[in-house]
Amino acid sequence: MRIEDGKGSGRQASVNARNQLEVISEAQPIQHYINLNEQQLYTVMGDFAAINNATHVLLIITNNNDEKNMHIFGVRTQMLDYAVGTALPNVATYFTVGVGQTYTSGGTVVVPVNMNRNSANTADVSAYDNAPTVGGTFVEVDRFYPTSVEAFEREIFKSGELIIQPRGTFIVRITSDHTSGVAMAQVTFGMR
Repeated sequence: MRIEDGKGSGRQASVNARNQLEVISEAQPIQHYINLNEQQLYTVMGDFAAINNATHVLLIITNNNDEKNMHIFGVRTQMLDYAVGTALPNVATYFTVGVGQTYTSGGTVVVPVNMNRNSANTADVSAYDNAPTVGGTFVEVDRFYPTSVEAFEREIFKSGELIIQPRGTFIVRITSDHTSGVAMAQVTFGMR
């Protein structure tokens, strides 16, 4: 049996003997789909080069788009050249990711890069690194402890589970008992 689309295009679908519609499908990660078909996958990096035995904002990203959500797909963090503090891993040194705060002032503007290199699309976000001042209440979504100075990538949000709605923010912070060092963060996100 064949089913026509009813719009005069001549397209048909097959129904087998078990009354199942026969289809062909393609499976791909949502990040790949967003990047290839919508050209809206981005990455942004930030750092803070003056760790000093406190909590600091590494990166804050605000979704400025009134219609699209920002889907967080990955967070990579790294801590380098740290000194005078407890050896890693330890309970006093950790990265937190969360939501709820808003950008107030300071920091350095960082610009997300479109991961589809042939696309002229830009992310409708504001992003700051280098310990900007933020207001409001930080709502922690996840916490992870670095185990060494090597890059530490967290396999959270790999399918875009964390969604930042329009005008919302995503924050990466470092808390450390070290008196010096550099902390870095990279966030991959899609707009849709």
